[in-house]
Amino acid sequence: MTKSVNMLGFGQLVSGEEGGGSGQKGVTEAELNSRIRWMENTITSLADEVKFIKHERGPRGPPGADGRSGLNGVPGKDGRDGHEGPRGKRGESGAVGEQGKQGPTGLSAGGGWTMQIFKGKTSFSSVPDLTELSYVGSARVSSVSFPELSVFRKYVPETPAENLVWRFFGKVAVNQEGKYNFCTSSDARSRVFVDDKFLLENFQISVEVCKSKYLTQGIMHSIMVDGFNNGGPGGVVLTYQGPDTGNEKVSVQSVDAASRPAPPPSIFRLRVWASATTLNSIPKNFADVVHVGDAVIPEVAFSGQGAGMLTSWVSNTPADNYAWQAWGKLQVFKGGDYRFCTLSSDGSKLYIDSELLVNNDGVSFHLVCQCV
Repeated sequence: MTKSVNMLGFGQLVSGEEGGGSGQKGVTEAELNSRIRWMENTITSLADEVKFIKHERGPRGPPGADGRSGLNGVPGKDGRDGHEGPRGKRGESGAVGEQGKQGPTGLSAGGGWTMQIFKGKTSFSSVPDLTELSYVGSARVSSVSFPELSVFRKYVPETPAENLVWRFFGKVAVNQEGKYNFCTSSDARSRVFVDDKFLLENFQISVEVCKSKYLTQGIMHSIMVDGFNNGGPGGVVLTYQGPDTGNEKVSVQSVDAASRPAPPPSIFRLRVWASATTLNSIPKNFADVVHVGDAVIPEVAFSGQGAGMLTSWVSNTPADNYAWQAWGKLQVFKGGDYRFCTLSSDGSKLYIDSELLVNNDGVSFHLVCQCV
């Protein structure tokens, strides 16, 4: 059934004259007549709507019979009148399950080892400088017992299959002082440092190498183990034996996993200039040379003949008569004397905190070192 829809409203009619004036604008006679006709039409439409609805309803029907009083109804039964059902049978006991596997050794608060994993771009012949590496990840472990790469990946899933470098940091406290024999077995190479001093290096794949160290009671001895694997099974295991172990070979237990922070990526800024004249030394005034390019490099270690060693970083480096500069920041975690060396062809100079330390200038190929 279709229904017509009408909208009603009202507005306040203010008398006035046509034309401009300071008062409110009035309503003309034509507009007033138009509004009266609209209202008449609306009233007529409503009257038609009422007639239509009455017609649809039809005549009024006879009155219905009287309804029964609810008082005559039969009361409902109380739910408590029901009977209790029979009790179910007790189920049979299940079989005893198998004993679960023993979990890994737990770590005491602060105890264990910190393991750090790095990746190099190429294979290694010795444990590399960390500036040559990319940091992969770290984890806290209960012992240095990683016979193969799959064990590394339980803690650091991104452990690479090749060009892998590892570091473990821990501290050992002994109840009985005396000589303790430290041993490593690794693939391919591993080193052990005790109290920040080199103790041993194992060059042999999967062959145990040992060396003893006297440990004093009442202090914590720092231990660091590092090494690398170029590919293959990989792994490293560290053990020791001495008075505290009953002279039995066991995994080294660390009481403190505090470690050095993983080094940030090494960054040097490189800038290269070209000279129109022959250079016999480093230019004293760089206004006399032309800037040809910049780069960000991980280390100051250029190899190759002539400009070829720099073109991989700054392609516009000329074949000869060029100058370069690299600068960065060095952070040390332990104070002391550090030896800096430059080996260059041709000249080079090294400045530390804006002071000249190594002067290796001139047309030559020399290794020059200085301590600071």
